Amino acid sequence: MLLALLAMAALGSAPIQPVAFLEPLVPQGQPGGGFVAWRQAPTLDEFYAAYPDGEQGRGSVNLDCAVAADGAPEDCRITAQAPASPAFAAAALAFVRRLRMADSHLAVARARGARVMIALAFVRRGEDRGPVPADRCIPPLCSFIPAAPPPPATPR
Repeated sequence: MLLALLAMAALGSAPIQPVAFLEPLVPQGQPGGGFVAWRQAPTLDEFYAAYPDGEQGRGSVNLDCAVAADGAPEDCRITAQAPASPAFAAAALAFVRRLRMADSHLAVARARGARVMIALAFVRRGEDRGPVPADRCIPPLCSFIPAAPPPPATPR
């Protein structure tokens, strides 16, 4: 998983925090604002295991989901993906079923009738570093990926 995309723990057994936000957007600093916090999420090892068989390289999937009373994303629809792949889409839909929103965001989402936008980037273990090809990155994921470092200066 791209380290720039997730606030991940160093150990594979710790839960990961997929990039997500409420829609309509709640401003940073207000209750429920900023990125959604998850009280339940798969571990990094489980996320790597979710990479679809038969796929190659990175895959990005954005989802738009309602929020159930227990904080689970539900009635999700895929809003964008790169590359277009039924396997990455199925992996994303299966992955989000295991998430539960933290109470602080859940209360705001339920009170406002908000939906949750979730951005996932699938990658195999060991392939989570390096530049991301433009055809494998969709907003908002691209905005969190650091640019590749410039080439070293050539001495004159």
